[in-house]
Amino acid sequence: MKRKTWSYPIIPFIIGILVLPMSLTLCKKEDKTIDLVDTVLQVPVVTTNATSNITVTTATSGGNVTSDGGAPVTARGVCWSTSQTSVITNNKTTDGSGTGNFSSNLTNLYQGTTYYVRAYATNSAGTAYGALQTFTTGYDSTEPSFFPIAVWLQDPINASAYKDNGINMFVGLWNGLDYDQLDLLRSASVKVICAQNNFGLSVINEPIIYGWMIDGDEPDNAQWNATTQTYDPCINPSIIINDYHVIKHNDPSRPVYLNLGQGVAYNSYIGRGTCSGNLDTYKISSGGYLLGCDIASFDIYPVNNTDGQTNNKLWYVATGIQNLITWSGNKPSWCWIETTRISDSSPRKPTTSEVKSEVWMGLIHGAKGFGYFCHSFVTSSTDEAALLHDPVMIKAVKDINAQVTFLASVLNSQNTSEYATVEVDNSMVPVDLMTKYYGGANYVFAIAMRSGETTATFSVSSGNSVEVLGEGRFINITNGKFSDDFSSYSVHIYKITI
Repeated sequence: MKRKTWSYPIIPFIIGILVLPMSLTLCKKEDKTIDLVDTVLQVPVVTTNATSNITVTTATSGGNVTSDGGAPVTARGVCWSTSQTSVITNNKTTDGSGTGNFSSNLTNLYQGTTYYVRAYATNSAGTAYGALQTFTTGYDSTEPSFFPIAVWLQDPINASAYKDNGINMFVGLWNGLDYDQLDLLRSASVKVICAQNNFGLSVINEPIIYGWMIDGDEPDNAQWNATTQTYDPCINPSIIINDYHVIKHNDPSRPVYLNLGQGVAYNSYIGRGTCSGNLDTYKISSGGYLLGCDIASFDIYPVNNTDGQTNNKLWYVATGIQNLITWSGNKPSWCWIETTRISDSSPRKPTTSEVKSEVWMGLIHGAKGFGYFCHSFVTSSTDEAALLHDPVMIKAVKDINAQVTFLASVLNSQNTSEYATVEVDNSMVPVDLMTKYYGGANYVFAIAMRSGETTATFSVSSGNSVEVLGEGRFINITNGKFSDDFSSYSVHIYKITI
Protein backbone atom coordinates (compact mmCIF):
# COMPACT_ATOMS: atom_id res chain seq x y z
CA MET A 1 0.00 0.00 0.00
CA LYS A 2 2.73 2.44 0.86
CA ARG A 3 4.66 1.57 -2.34
CA LYS A 4 1.50 2.04 -4.41
CA THR A 5 0.72 5.37 -2.76
CA TRP A 6 4.29 6.57 -3.25
CA SER A 7 4.29 5.71 -6.93
CA TYR A 8 1.45 8.07 -8.01
CA PRO A 9 3.27 11.38 -7.54
CA ILE A 10 6.25 9.96 -9.43
CA ILE A 11 4.26 9.16 -12.59
CA PRO A 12 3.20 12.81 -13.34
CA PHE A 13 6.70 13.94 -12.57
CA ILE A 14 8.20 11.42 -15.00
CA ILE A 15 5.62 12.27 -17.62
CA GLY A 16 6.38 15.97 -17.11
CA ILE A 17 10.08 15.32 -17.60
CA LEU A 18 9.35 13.41 -20.81
CA VAL A 19 6.77 15.85 -22.20
CA LEU A 20 8.63 19.09 -21.43
CA PRO A 21 11.39 18.56 -23.99
CA MET A 22 8.78 17.56 -26.56
CA SER A 23 6.77 20.71 -25.95
CA LEU A 24 9.88 22.84 -26.13
CA THR A 25 10.78 21.15 -29.37
CA LEU A 26 7.32 21.82 -30.78
CA CYS A 27 7.55 25.50 -29.85
CA LYS A 28 10.88 25.74 -31.53
CA LYS A 29 9.50 24.15 -34.69
CA GLU A 30 6.57 26.58 -34.70
CA ASP A 31 8.90 29.54 -34.26
CA LYS A 32 11.05 28.24 -37.10
CA THR A 33 7.98 27.99 -39.35
CA ILE A 34 7.09 31.62 -38.62
CA ASP A 35 10.60 32.68 -39.58
CA LEU A 36 10.30 30.86 -42.91
CA VAL A 37 6.99 32.60 -43.70
CA ASP A 38 8.57 35.98 -42.99
CA THR A 39 11.32 35.34 -45.53
CA VAL A 40 9.19 34.15 -48.50
CA LEU A 41 10.61 35.84 -51.61
CA GLN A 42 8.58 38.26 -53.75
CA VAL A 43 9.21 39.90 -57.11
CA PRO A 44 10.71 43.40 -56.96
CA VAL A 45 8.72 46.64 -56.94
CA VAL A 46 9.55 48.96 -59.86
CA THR A 47 8.10 52.17 -61.31
CA THR A 48 8.45 53.54 -64.86
CA ASN A 49 9.96 56.97 -65.48
CA ALA A 50 8.42 59.43 -67.94
CA THR A 51 9.87 59.22 -71.44
CA SER A 52 12.00 62.18 -72.56
CA ASN A 53 14.47 63.27 -75.25
CA ILE A 54 12.23 61.79 -77.95
CA THR A 55 13.66 62.00 -81.48
CA VAL A 56 12.87 60.23 -84.74
CA THR A 57 14.73 57.05 -83.76
CA THR A 58 15.63 57.36 -80.06
CA ALA A 59 14.15 58.15 -76.65
CA THR A 60 15.15 58.11 -72.98
CA SER A 61 13.19 56.23 -70.34
CA GLY A 62 14.10 54.33 -67.17
CA GLY A 63 12.68 53.41 -63.82
CA ASN A 64 13.16 53.10 -60.08
CA VAL A 65 13.44 49.79 -58.23
CA THR A 66 12.04 50.62 -54.79
CA SER A 67 12.17 47.09 -53.31
CA ASP A 68 14.18 44.01 -54.21
CA GLY A 69 11.47 41.68 -52.89
CA GLY A 70 13.85 39.93 -50.53
CA ALA A 71 16.40 38.76 -53.10
CA PRO A 72 19.02 40.58 -55.18
CA VAL A 73 17.77 42.27 -58.36
CA THR A 74 19.87 40.69 -61.07
CA ALA A 75 18.52 42.59 -64.09
CA ARG A 76 16.59 45.79 -64.69
CA GLY A 77 15.75 48.04 -67.62
CA VAL A 78 12.81 48.90 -69.85
CA CYS A 79 10.98 46.96 -72.54
CA TRP A 80 8.93 48.42 -75.36
CA SER A 81 6.60 47.50 -78.20
CA THR A 82 4.06 49.00 -80.59
CA SER A 83 1.36 47.09 -78.69
CA GLN A 84 0.24 47.48 -75.09
CA THR A 85 1.77 44.15 -74.06
CA SER A 86 5.37 45.22 -73.59
CA VAL A 87 7.32 42.42 -71.89
CA ILE A 88 10.97 41.38 -71.73
CA THR A 89 10.49 39.11 -74.72
CA ASN A 90 10.03 42.30 -76.81
CA ASN A 91 12.72 44.95 -77.26
CA LYS A 92 14.47 45.69 -74.00
CA THR A 93 17.44 47.37 -72.38
CA THR A 94 19.60 45.97 -69.60
CA ASP A 95 20.64 48.69 -67.18
CA GLY A 96 22.56 47.14 -64.32
CA SER A 97 21.22 45.48 -61.19
CA GLY A 98 20.10 46.29 -57.64
CA THR A 99 17.62 48.83 -56.37
CA GLY A 100 17.40 52.56 -57.10
CA ASN A 101 16.91 54.80 -60.11
CA PHE A 102 18.22 53.92 -63.55
CA SER A 103 18.13 55.48 -67.01
CA SER A 104 17.49 53.62 -70.24
CA ASN A 105 18.27 54.58 -73.84
CA LEU A 106 15.84 53.31 -76.47
CA THR A 107 17.38 53.07 -79.95
CA ASN A 108 16.54 51.89 -83.46
CA LEU A 109 12.99 53.22 -83.22
CA TYR A 110 10.84 54.04 -86.24
CA GLN A 111 9.76 57.57 -87.08
CA GLY A 112 6.27 58.79 -86.29
CA THR A 113 5.46 55.62 -84.36
CA THR A 114 3.61 55.18 -81.08
CA TYR A 115 5.42 52.97 -78.57
CA TYR A 116 4.43 51.51 -75.20
CA VAL A 117 7.24 51.24 -72.66
CA ARG A 118 7.53 50.05 -69.08
CA ALA A 119 10.32 49.34 -66.64
CA TYR A 120 11.11 45.84 -65.41
CA ALA A 121 13.16 44.29 -62.61
CA THR A 122 14.07 40.62 -62.13
CA ASN A 123 15.09 38.61 -59.07
CA SER A 124 15.01 34.89 -58.29
CA ALA A 125 11.24 35.07 -57.66
CA GLY A 126 10.49 36.44 -61.16
CA THR A 127 10.08 39.65 -63.14
CA ALA A 128 7.98 42.65 -62.13
CA TYR A 129 6.85 45.52 -64.38
CA GLY A 130 6.13 49.18 -63.81
CA ALA A 131 3.16 51.09 -65.19
CA LEU A 132 2.84 51.37 -68.97
CA GLN A 133 3.89 54.67 -70.56
CA THR A 134 3.28 55.76 -74.15
CA PHE A 135 5.20 58.07 -76.48
CA THR A 136 5.39 58.85 -80.19
CA THR A 137 8.64 59.34 -82.04
CA GLY A 138 9.15 62.40 -84.20
CA TYR A 139 9.19 62.54 -87.95
CA ASP A 140 10.95 64.64 -90.58
CA SER A 141 13.42 65.95 -87.99
CA THR A 142 15.90 66.23 -90.85
CA GLU A 143 13.69 69.08 -92.05
CA PRO A 144 13.05 71.25 -88.98
CA SER A 145 11.60 73.90 -91.27
CA PHE A 146 8.98 71.47 -92.63
CA PHE A 147 5.46 71.89 -91.28
CA PRO A 148 2.72 69.71 -92.84
CA ILE A 149 0.22 71.75 -94.89
CA ALA A 150 -2.06 69.43 -96.85
CA VAL A 151 -5.01 69.17 -99.20
CA TRP A 152 -7.57 66.38 -99.02
CA LEU A 153 -8.16 63.87 -101.83
CA GLN A 154 -6.93 65.93 -104.75
CA ASP A 155 -5.76 64.88 -108.22
CA PRO A 156 -1.92 64.90 -108.37
CA ILE A 157 -2.19 66.59 -111.75
CA ASN A 158 -2.68 69.77 -109.67
CA ALA A 159 0.27 69.09 -107.39
CA SER A 160 2.45 71.83 -108.86
CA ALA A 161 -0.36 74.39 -108.62
CA TYR A 162 -0.89 73.57 -104.97
CA LYS A 163 2.84 73.65 -104.28
CA ASP A 164 3.01 77.15 -105.79
CA ASN A 165 0.50 78.21 -103.14
CA GLY A 166 2.38 76.75 -100.17
CA ILE A 167 0.84 73.26 -100.01
CA ASN A 168 3.47 70.58 -99.30
CA MET A 169 1.37 67.42 -98.88
CA PHE A 170 -1.46 65.42 -100.42
CA VAL A 171 -3.60 63.24 -98.14
CA GLY A 172 -5.55 60.50 -99.90
CA LEU A 173 -5.59 59.39 -103.53
CA TRP A 174 -8.77 58.26 -105.28
CA ASN A 175 -7.35 55.24 -107.07
CA GLY A 176 -4.41 54.40 -104.86
CA LEU A 177 -0.75 55.17 -105.43
CA ASP A 178 0.70 54.26 -108.82
CA TYR A 179 3.70 55.25 -110.88
CA ASP A 180 2.00 58.13 -112.74
CA GLN A 181 0.70 59.78 -109.57
CA LEU A 182 3.98 59.28 -107.78
CA ASP A 183 5.81 60.91 -110.68
CA LEU A 184 3.52 63.96 -110.55
CA LEU A 185 3.98 64.34 -106.81
CA ARG A 186 7.73 63.82 -107.05
CA SER A 187 8.02 66.43 -109.80
CA ALA A 188 6.21 68.97 -107.60
CA SER A 189 8.16 67.95 -104.45
CA VAL A 190 4.86 67.31 -102.66
CA LYS A 191 4.72 64.54 -100.08
CA VAL A 192 1.83 62.11 -99.82
CA ILE A 193 -0.07 60.14 -97.20
CA CYS A 194 -2.14 57.45 -98.88
CA ALA A 195 -3.54 53.95 -98.47
CA GLN A 196 -0.86 51.28 -98.44
CA ASN A 197 -0.89 49.12 -101.58
CA ASN A 198 1.44 46.73 -103.40
CA PHE A 199 2.90 49.48 -105.56
CA GLY A 200 3.64 51.62 -102.55
CA LEU A 201 5.40 48.76 -100.80
CA SER A 202 7.41 48.11 -103.97
CA VAL A 203 8.88 51.64 -103.73
CA ILE A 204 9.34 51.50 -99.98
CA ASN A 205 12.36 53.82 -99.98
CA GLU A 206 10.58 56.63 -101.87
CA PRO A 207 10.94 59.79 -99.71
CA ILE A 208 7.80 61.38 -101.21
CA ILE A 209 5.73 58.82 -99.27
CA TYR A 210 5.35 60.53 -95.91
CA GLY A 211 3.04 58.01 -94.30
CA TRP A 212 0.21 55.51 -94.76
CA MET A 213 -3.41 56.17 -93.99
CA ILE A 214 -6.12 53.93 -92.58
CA ASP A 215 -8.33 53.19 -95.57
CA GLY A 216 -11.77 54.63 -94.90
CA ASP A 217 -12.59 58.17 -93.79
CA GLU A 218 -14.36 59.00 -90.51
CA PRO A 219 -14.88 55.48 -89.10
CA ASP A 220 -16.41 57.09 -86.00
CA ASN A 221 -19.50 58.18 -87.97
CA ALA A 222 -22.48 56.05 -88.94
CA GLN A 223 -21.58 54.16 -92.14
CA TRP A 224 -23.79 54.32 -95.22
CA ASN A 225 -24.87 50.88 -96.48
CA ALA A 226 -25.57 51.06 -100.22
CA THR A 227 -27.30 47.68 -100.19
CA THR A 228 -29.83 48.43 -97.47
CA GLN A 229 -29.92 52.18 -98.16
CA THR A 230 -29.60 52.76 -94.44
CA TYR A 231 -26.84 53.66 -92.02
CA ASP A 232 -24.87 51.02 -90.15
CA PRO A 233 -23.23 51.82 -86.79
CA CYS A 234 -19.78 53.34 -86.59
CA ILE A 235 -16.88 50.97 -87.31
CA ASN A 236 -15.68 49.00 -84.32
CA PRO A 237 -12.36 50.47 -83.11
CA SER A 238 -10.83 46.98 -83.01
CA ILE A 239 -11.04 46.84 -86.81
CA ILE A 240 -9.12 50.11 -87.15
CA ILE A 241 -6.52 48.96 -84.61
CA ASN A 242 -6.05 45.68 -86.47
CA ASP A 243 -5.62 47.54 -89.78
CA TYR A 244 -3.02 49.74 -88.10
CA HIS A 245 -0.94 46.74 -87.01
CA VAL A 246 -1.10 45.22 -90.51
CA ILE A 247 0.10 48.47 -92.09
CA LYS A 248 2.81 48.87 -89.45
CA HIS A 249 3.98 45.30 -89.95
CA ASN A 250 4.37 45.93 -93.69
CA ASP A 251 6.29 49.17 -93.17
CA PRO A 252 7.27 50.08 -89.60
CA SER A 253 9.33 53.05 -90.79
CA ARG A 254 6.44 55.43 -91.53
CA PRO A 255 3.62 56.91 -89.43
CA VAL A 256 0.06 55.69 -89.89
CA TYR A 257 -2.58 58.40 -90.27
CA LEU A 258 -6.25 58.29 -89.27
CA ASN A 259 -8.93 60.91 -89.96
CA LEU A 260 -11.97 61.16 -87.71
CA GLY A 261 -15.20 63.13 -87.96
CA GLN A 262 -16.60 66.17 -86.25
CA GLY A 263 -17.75 64.14 -83.24
CA VAL A 264 -14.22 64.70 -81.92
CA ALA A 265 -15.16 68.34 -81.32
CA TYR A 266 -18.97 68.26 -81.45
CA ASN A 267 -19.42 65.38 -79.02
CA SER A 268 -23.19 65.00 -79.44
CA TYR A 269 -23.03 65.01 -83.25
CA ILE A 270 -25.99 62.94 -84.49
CA GLY A 271 -24.08 61.82 -87.58
CA ARG A 272 -22.43 59.18 -85.40
CA GLY A 273 -25.77 57.37 -85.19
CA THR A 274 -25.89 54.86 -82.35
CA CYS A 275 -22.31 55.84 -81.43
CA SER A 276 -23.29 59.45 -80.78
CA GLY A 277 -21.92 60.71 -77.47
CA ASN A 278 -19.76 57.62 -76.89
CA LEU A 279 -16.36 59.23 -76.38
CA ASP A 280 -14.76 56.01 -75.17
CA THR A 281 -14.64 54.84 -78.78
CA TYR A 282 -11.93 57.47 -79.32
CA LYS A 283 -9.76 57.16 -76.24
CA ILE A 284 -6.59 55.10 -75.96
CA SER A 285 -7.47 54.40 -72.34
CA SER A 286 -10.67 52.67 -73.50
CA GLY A 287 -9.20 50.80 -76.47
CA GLY A 288 -10.56 53.37 -78.92
CA TYR A 289 -9.70 54.50 -82.45
CA LEU A 290 -6.65 56.47 -81.38
CA LEU A 291 -4.81 53.24 -80.60
CA GLY A 292 -4.88 52.64 -84.35
CA CYS A 293 -2.73 55.51 -85.59
CA ASP A 294 0.44 57.52 -85.13
CA ILE A 295 -1.04 60.77 -86.48
CA ALA A 296 -4.68 61.65 -85.82
CA SER A 297 -6.82 64.28 -87.50
CA PHE A 298 -10.44 65.40 -87.52
CA ASP A 299 -12.65 67.72 -89.53
CA ILE A 300 -15.29 70.20 -88.49
CA TYR A 301 -16.50 73.07 -90.67
CA PRO A 302 -18.32 75.59 -88.47
CA VAL A 303 -19.21 78.06 -91.22
CA ASN A 304 -20.65 75.33 -93.45
CA ASN A 305 -22.44 73.57 -90.60
CA THR A 306 -26.15 74.21 -90.26
CA ASP A 307 -26.77 73.04 -86.68
CA GLY A 308 -27.29 75.73 -84.10
CA GLN A 309 -24.66 74.39 -81.75
CA THR A 310 -21.62 74.72 -84.03
CA ASN A 311 -22.62 77.09 -86.84
CA ASN A 312 -20.19 80.03 -87.04
CA LYS A 313 -18.48 78.96 -83.79
CA LEU A 314 -14.89 78.70 -84.93
CA TRP A 315 -13.60 77.60 -81.52
CA TYR A 316 -14.76 74.06 -82.22
CA VAL A 317 -11.55 73.66 -84.21
CA ALA A 318 -9.57 74.30 -81.02
CA THR A 319 -11.83 72.00 -78.99
CA GLY A 320 -11.26 69.12 -81.40
CA ILE A 321 -7.47 69.48 -81.34
CA GLN A 322 -7.43 69.60 -77.55
CA ASN A 323 -9.57 66.47 -77.36
CA LEU A 324 -7.40 64.54 -79.82
CA ILE A 325 -4.24 65.40 -77.90
CA THR A 326 -5.79 64.42 -74.56
CA TRP A 327 -7.49 61.23 -75.73
CA SER A 328 -4.46 60.03 -77.73
CA GLY A 329 -1.82 60.61 -75.08
CA ASN A 330 -0.27 63.52 -76.99
CA LYS A 331 0.03 61.95 -80.43
CA PRO A 332 0.57 64.44 -83.31
CA SER A 333 -2.88 65.84 -84.10
CA TRP A 334 -4.02 67.67 -87.23
CA CYS A 335 -7.16 69.56 -88.24
CA TRP A 336 -8.94 70.18 -91.54
CA ILE A 337 -9.98 73.68 -92.54
CA GLU A 338 -12.96 74.69 -94.70
CA THR A 339 -12.24 76.95 -97.69
CA THR A 340 -15.36 76.61 -99.86
CA ARG A 341 -19.13 76.44 -99.76
CA ILE A 342 -19.22 72.69 -99.50
CA SER A 343 -22.80 71.78 -100.41
CA ASP A 344 -26.23 73.18 -101.26
CA SER A 345 -27.17 73.04 -97.58
CA SER A 346 -24.19 75.17 -96.55
CA PRO A 347 -25.26 78.70 -95.55
CA ARG A 348 -22.15 80.25 -97.12
CA LYS A 349 -18.44 79.80 -97.63
CA PRO A 350 -16.01 81.08 -95.00
CA THR A 351 -14.32 84.45 -95.33
CA THR A 352 -10.57 84.64 -95.77
CA SER A 353 -10.19 85.96 -92.22
CA GLU A 354 -12.24 83.04 -90.87
CA VAL A 355 -9.98 80.56 -92.67
CA LYS A 356 -6.94 82.23 -91.13
CA SER A 357 -8.56 82.15 -87.69
CA GLU A 358 -9.40 78.45 -87.97
CA VAL A 359 -5.83 77.61 -88.99
CA TRP A 360 -4.35 79.48 -86.03
CA MET A 361 -7.06 78.16 -83.67
CA GLY A 362 -5.68 74.72 -84.43
CA LEU A 363 -2.00 75.62 -84.25
CA ILE A 364 -2.18 77.61 -81.03
CA HIS A 365 -3.98 74.71 -79.36
CA GLY A 366 -1.37 72.17 -80.39
CA ALA A 367 -1.95 71.04 -83.98
CA LYS A 368 1.22 69.61 -85.55
CA GLY A 369 -0.16 69.87 -89.08
CA PHE A 370 -3.31 70.96 -90.92
CA GLY A 371 -4.99 70.68 -94.27
CA TYR A 372 -7.55 72.39 -96.47
CA PHE A 373 -10.80 70.91 -97.70
CA CYS A 374 -10.95 72.13 -101.31
CA HIS A 375 -14.09 70.48 -102.72
CA SER A 376 -17.41 72.09 -103.51
CA PHE A 377 -20.45 69.91 -104.19
CA VAL A 378 -22.89 72.71 -104.91
CA THR A 379 -25.34 71.64 -107.65
CA SER A 380 -24.26 72.62 -111.18
CA SER A 381 -20.80 73.70 -110.00
CA THR A 382 -19.24 70.64 -108.39
CA ASP A 383 -15.50 71.22 -108.31
CA GLU A 384 -12.85 68.99 -106.72
CA ALA A 385 -10.29 71.81 -106.79
CA ALA A 386 -12.62 74.70 -105.97
CA LEU A 387 -9.97 76.32 -103.78
CA LEU A 388 -7.59 76.60 -106.72
CA HIS A 389 -10.31 78.24 -108.78
CA ASP A 390 -11.18 80.89 -106.18
CA PRO A 391 -8.61 83.70 -106.76
CA VAL A 392 -9.39 85.58 -103.53
CA MET A 393 -9.36 82.52 -101.27
CA ILE A 394 -6.28 80.89 -102.81
CA LYS A 395 -4.31 84.13 -102.39
CA ALA A 396 -5.31 84.30 -98.72
CA VAL A 397 -4.37 80.63 -98.25
CA LYS A 398 -1.03 81.26 -99.91
CA ASP A 399 -0.35 84.10 -97.45
CA ILE A 400 -1.33 81.91 -94.47
CA ASN A 401 0.91 79.11 -95.70
CA ALA A 402 3.83 81.49 -96.22
CA GLN A 403 3.59 82.70 -92.62
CA VAL A 404 3.29 79.18 -91.22
CA THR A 405 6.25 77.99 -93.31
CA PHE A 406 8.31 81.00 -92.22
CA LEU A 407 7.58 80.08 -88.59
CA ALA A 408 7.86 76.30 -89.07
CA SER A 409 11.05 75.93 -87.03
CA VAL A 410 9.45 77.90 -84.21
CA LEU A 411 6.23 75.88 -84.41
CA ASN A 412 8.20 72.63 -84.35
CA SER A 413 10.04 73.66 -81.17
CA GLN A 414 8.82 72.86 -77.67
CA ASN A 415 6.24 75.04 -75.95
CA THR A 416 7.45 77.10 -73.02
CA SER A 417 5.56 77.63 -69.80
CA GLU A 418 5.18 80.54 -67.39
CA TYR A 419 6.67 83.05 -69.83
CA ALA A 420 3.45 84.98 -70.49
CA THR A 421 -0.03 85.48 -69.09
CA VAL A 422 -2.91 87.55 -70.45
CA GLU A 423 -5.89 89.46 -69.12
CA VAL A 424 -8.72 90.90 -71.23
CA ASP A 425 -11.05 93.81 -70.63
CA ASN A 426 -13.99 91.96 -72.20
CA SER A 427 -14.51 88.61 -70.51
CA MET A 428 -16.85 87.55 -73.32
CA VAL A 429 -13.85 87.48 -75.68
CA PRO A 430 -11.08 85.45 -74.02
CA VAL A 431 -7.64 85.29 -75.59
CA ASP A 432 -5.67 82.02 -75.68
CA LEU A 433 -1.88 81.78 -75.84
CA MET A 434 0.92 79.52 -77.01
CA THR A 435 4.51 80.50 -76.19
CA LYS A 436 7.81 79.33 -77.70
CA TYR A 437 11.49 80.17 -77.34
CA TYR A 438 13.59 79.85 -80.48
CA GLY A 439 16.71 81.47 -81.86
CA GLY A 440 17.22 83.77 -78.88
CA ALA A 441 13.68 85.23 -78.97
CA ASN A 442 10.40 84.50 -77.22
CA TYR A 443 7.27 84.08 -79.31
CA VAL A 444 3.70 84.60 -78.13
CA PHE A 445 0.94 83.33 -80.41
CA ALA A 446 -2.41 84.80 -79.32
CA ILE A 447 -5.95 84.43 -80.66
CA ALA A 448 -9.37 85.79 -79.67
CA MET A 449 -11.61 82.80 -78.95
CA ARG A 450 -14.98 84.45 -79.57
CA SER A 451 -16.64 87.00 -81.80
CA GLY A 452 -16.38 90.56 -80.48
CA GLU A 453 -13.70 93.04 -79.48
CA THR A 454 -11.36 93.13 -76.53
CA THR A 455 -8.10 94.63 -75.37
CA ALA A 456 -5.58 92.12 -74.05
CA THR A 457 -2.81 92.98 -71.60
CA PHE A 458 0.14 90.59 -71.62
CA SER A 459 2.54 90.10 -68.73
CA VAL A 460 5.90 88.66 -69.80
CA SER A 461 8.87 87.58 -67.71
CA SER A 462 11.49 89.23 -69.94
CA GLY A 463 11.96 91.42 -72.99
CA ASN A 464 11.85 95.08 -73.98
CA SER A 465 10.56 95.15 -77.55
CA VAL A 466 7.62 93.43 -79.27
CA GLU A 467 7.43 92.95 -83.03
CA VAL A 468 3.95 92.02 -84.28
CA LEU A 469 4.85 89.62 -87.08
CA GLY A 470 3.22 90.18 -90.44
CA GLU A 471 1.66 93.47 -89.37
CA GLY A 472 4.60 95.89 -89.48
CA ARG A 473 3.98 97.05 -85.90
CA PHE A 474 6.13 97.32 -82.78
CA ILE A 475 4.93 97.63 -79.18
CA ASN A 476 6.95 98.72 -76.16
CA ILE A 477 7.02 96.67 -72.99
CA THR A 478 6.54 98.73 -69.83
CA ASN A 479 7.04 97.17 -66.41
CA GLY A 480 6.84 93.73 -67.95
CA LYS A 481 3.53 94.40 -69.72
CA PHE A 482 2.16 95.35 -73.14
CA SER A 483 -1.35 95.65 -74.56
CA ASP A 484 -2.99 95.06 -77.94
CA ASP A 485 -6.48 95.11 -79.44
CA PHE A 486 -8.28 92.03 -80.77
CA SER A 487 -11.32 91.87 -83.06
CA SER A 488 -13.47 88.78 -83.68
CA TYR A 489 -11.28 85.64 -83.77
CA SER A 490 -8.24 87.71 -84.71
CA VAL A 491 -4.71 86.39 -84.23
CA HIS A 492 -1.52 88.27 -83.39
CA ILE A 493 1.95 86.76 -83.32
CA TYR A 494 4.54 88.53 -81.16
CA LYS A 495 8.31 88.18 -81.35
CA ILE A 496 9.88 89.52 -78.17
CA THR A 497 13.55 90.35 -77.86
CA ILE A 498 15.65 91.78 -75.06
